[in-house]
Amino acid sequence: IVRTVAGGGTRTGTGLPALEAIVENPYDVHAHSDGSLYIAARYAARVSPDGTLERIVGIPEWTYSVAAAPNGSVY
Repeated sequence: IVRTVAGGGTRTGTGLPALEAIVENPYDVHAHSDGSLYIAARYAARVSPDGTLERIVGIPEWTYSVAAAPNGSVY
């Protein structure tokens, strides 16, 4: 089963429903043990289990990979 959990929307920013957000060209997704998804795209973002998208790192360059440690540190 494939299910969209982020992107497809028209809004930018942080703290908004992930399905309403614009997620440009995602390169990597990491599923964390707490139920969060980490996405590498134009920026690194976390989609919390409740479906909220939060930007983690906003940098001018693209983020090609993302990983999260058990303690929540993001790489």
